[in-house]
Amino acid sequence: NILTIKATGQENIPVVITLPVTNPDGTQGPYRNTFHGDVTNLGYPPYSKRGFCWSSTCSNPTVSDYNVEVPGNGLGEYSYSWWDTPIPTTPVTYYVRAWVKYGTDNVIVYGNVQPYIFNDF
Repeated sequence: NILTIKATGQENIPVVITLPVTNPDGTQGPYRNTFHGDVTNLGYPPYSKRGFCWSSTCSNPTVSDYNVEVPGNGLGEYSYSWWDTPIPTTPVTYYVRAWVKYGTDNVIVYGNVQPYIFNDF
């Protein structure tokens, strides 16, 4: 005989943290910025998509602003390199945050906001 126990009705929200942006001053190559996120809890059901969103006009960006999906899943860090076009001629403050989607309704969970100044010229 096999006894199967199944918990129902209990969701566990995934956790994602937005890490500092690297290379906003251009020392690692012109016009390139790398966004970093860290999934510290998969959630239940586990998240199915992950990515970043950013804006230079909204200090609390969502996927309705600029966003990108980054392939992969699981715990740990992920990143995305982004080039600003057109190239700004003066320093610009951007706001970026990591996100994950989970559940059958694709609920979006956002990480904290990381502001940075793009100053690569």
